[in-house]
Amino acid sequence: MLQRKRRLRSRISKIAGIMALGAACLLVMLALGGLSYRGYRQYDAAKSLAVRSPKGIEESRFVMIGGIEQWIQMRGQDSENPVLLILHGGPGASYVPLTSIFLPWEKYFTLVQWDQRGTGRTYGRNGARGSGSLTLDRMVDDGIEVAAYVRERLKKPRILLFGTSWGTLLGTNMAQRRPDLFYCYVGSGQLVDITEDEIAGYNILVRKASEAGDETATSVLKLLGPPPYRRPADQDTEREWLLRYVVTSDKAFLASMPSRIMLAPNYSLRDIFDYGAGTGFSIDSLLAKGPSTDLRSPEKFVIPVIIIQGADDIVTPTSVAKDYFASIDAPKKEFLELPSAGHFAFLTVPDKVLSELVAHVRPFSLATPN
Repeated sequence: MLQRKRRLRSRISKIAGIMALGAACLLVMLALGGLSYRGYRQYDAAKSLAVRSPKGIEESRFVMIGGIEQWIQMRGQDSENPVLLILHGGPGASYVPLTSIFLPWEKYFTLVQWDQRGTGRTYGRNGARGSGSLTLDRMVDDGIEVAAYVRERLKKPRILLFGTSWGTLLGTNMAQRRPDLFYCYVGSGQLVDITEDEIAGYNILVRKASEAGDETATSVLKLLGPPPYRRPADQDTEREWLLRYVVTSDKAFLASMPSRIMLAPNYSLRDIFDYGAGTGFSIDSLLAKGPSTDLRSPEKFVIPVIIIQGADDIVTPTSVAKDYFASIDAPKKEFLELPSAGHFAFLTVPDKVLSELVAHVRPFSLATPN
C-alpha cells in the first residue's frame, strides 16, 4: 500500500513537472511570438518613416548639451525648409516614439525632437545620477544650447520654437532669454501659472461632472476642494477624475500611448524601460515640490508669439491661456483656437495644427531677412 502511494505521488510529481514545463514553453512561445510581431510592426513602420528625398535630412545622435550627452533627432524632406524645434511635454514625455504623427509636417519643416534632461534616451544614457539637478533654469539653459547647436548644424540664421504643455515653460523662457536664436515662439497647451491652471481646471471639472449628473465625481471633488493639495493622494484622485472628463480625442490618445511606444520603430526594449523610468524621475524631480511656476513676469517678448490652443483644454485651461496672451507685449501676436480639441491638440489633430503652422508661423522664417 505504501509503495503504491509512493508510485502515485511520483507519477503526480512527474505530471506536474511536465505541465509546468509545458506552461513555461507556452509562455516562451507567446513571448517570442509577441516579440516577432512587434519586430514586424517596427520594421514596417520604419519603412514608412524613411526619408527618401535627395534634399532630405534624417539624423539622430547624442550631442553634448549642458555637460551631458542628450539625444537629438532631426528629420525633414527638404533641408532648405525652416527648422521647427519641438519641446515635448511631461515633464519626461518624449515625442521621439511618436515621430509618425508628425510625418506630414516634414514636408514644410525640418523637425527637431530633443529628449530633455531626465527623459527617454537622454535619461537612458546618463541615468538619475548622471542627469544632475533637474530645475527649470537648468533645462532652459539646455534648450538654448540645443537651439544654438541646431542652428549651427543646419546652417540657419534662426529657427522656429514650438513649446507644448510642459515644454511651454521652457519655450517662453528660452524665447525671452535668447530671442536672437528664434524667428518666433509658438505655444500649445500653454501653461501660465501652475496653481491658477490647476484651480481653473478643477472648476471646469466640477462643472462638467455636475452637468453630466455624475454625483459620485461631484461629491468627491467638492470634498477634496480646489488644488493645490498637500497630500499626493488627493492630487492623484483629482487627476483621475480630470482624465475621465478630458475631451474624447485626448482620452483616445492617452489610451493609445503604451502601444505607440511599444511599437515605435528603432525603439528597443531598453528604450521603452528608459522612457518609463525617465518620466517618473522627471516628474518627481520637477513637480514633487509642488506648483511654483508663473510665466506672467516678465511679459515682454521681442519676437512674435503665436498660441495654438485646443478650445476644450482643461489641463491648461484655454481661459487662463487667453488672459496670459492678452497681457503679453510682442511685436506680433495671434491666438488660434481649435474647436473640439483638447490639451493634446498637437498630437490628436496634428493636421489642423499643421495648417495653422503653415499659414501663421512658417512665413516668419521666409519673410525675415537673414
